[in-house]
Amino acid sequence: MVTALIYIRFYIKISFMKKQSIIFILILFPLALLAQFKGTVNINSGYESNIFKNPDSYFRDNNLLGKDSLYTNSFYSEIGTNMSYIKKWKENSFKVKGYGGAAYYYTAVNAHKYKYKLEASYRTRYDEGKYFELAPEIFRIRKNGIDQTETILRTPYSYSKFVFPFNFDFYLGNKAWLKVQPAYLHKKYDTHAPEKLYYHSWYINALFKKKFVNDTIQQQIAVTLDISNRFYSDFELPSNIDPELIEILEEDLIHKTRQWEYYKLNLEYSLKTQNNKFQAKFPVEVTYKRDRLSDFFSYFEIKGTYNLQYNTKKLSLLHSASISNRDYLTFTIDQNTKLKYNYLRASAGIKYNLNDFFILKLSGNYVKRFSNRTDYSKKYYRAYETSYVEFGVTYKF
Repeated sequence: MVTALIYIRFYIKISFMKKQSIIFILILFPLALLAQFKGTVNINSGYESNIFKNPDSYFRDNNLLGKDSLYTNSFYSEIGTNMSYIKKWKENSFKVKGYGGAAYYYTAVNAHKYKYKLEASYRTRYDEGKYFELAPEIFRIRKNGIDQTETILRTPYSYSKFVFPFNFDFYLGNKAWLKVQPAYLHKKYDTHAPEKLYYHSWYINALFKKKFVNDTIQQQIAVTLDISNRFYSDFELPSNIDPELIEILEEDLIHKTRQWEYYKLNLEYSLKTQNNKFQAKFPVEVTYKRDRLSDFFSYFEIKGTYNLQYNTKKLSLLHSASISNRDYLTFTIDQNTKLKYNYLRASAGIKYNLNDFFILKLSGNYVKRFSNRTDYSKKYYRAYETSYVEFGVTYKF
């Protein structure tokens, strides 16, 4: 009864996203008319600490503020749904997927959020062992506030993203594959006075993977190279500008352009037992970001991760953790000290299959950023930690 009352309250409280939910339903409604569709409904409740990733101390107006003043914590409830449709014929396949969800935070009004995602895919085999795929994607998230963890750009949490990739897959024989993916990406952040921000990006991704199989275990090595180029436009908005005139007057507004290049190399070893009871992945990723116009925000980062999963007929146990080190090459926090971050991330989860339709879930996540900037009078570039724990149920249909 208590759980039912919580979710009734939740449905009432999320009226602020009613318009967007209706739009999403109208987009996905044609899927429901098709015979070959499947989906899930997810209902979760949890508690999140330091939602906006503030530091744990800050000196302001001759007062040293602590976690009680800086952290925003709240219980929350969320609901989401996934739908997918797939059609196969001869050497072709067509797939449509959609997701929509909303979260309500009981004591943190600015943390409310909704998001949706639409994906489509057409894949064809045009020759022996050769495949081509178009896979456009649209994503939208709406959430108040500015992400204060960004190095330079005051990026709103709300944004829209469009991705248009072309996938070329080649089977090389002997359980080896090569995948090449050139793509275009456009990301537009919601206008947040006094700024407007968006970027265009072209990138190319190349993946080589090879499997080694015996009677008890399947192993795989994968090497991924990713190169991308982002072209940012950052506009300063007059305080009295009419929002309807922003697009019209864009060329006349004061703005900065930034060009950031990303080079990523990922090496991964994975294994799983043939009965799928145990799976493990061990990726290592190296990233070089180049600030092409000024070199001021260039950095080098290395990240190591492990992912573990154990499955039985009813139960799945999941755990992952990663550590990373990021060194800025020229950005300094005083005259001689270059900015340096270390990240610690960890997550764990349990899934229990009640039957063919219902899954119970319990999960938790923790992120800690360490920073060599310890000046209490500054709020940016500081260390922070955030975490959440969540319980939910998934219904499959």
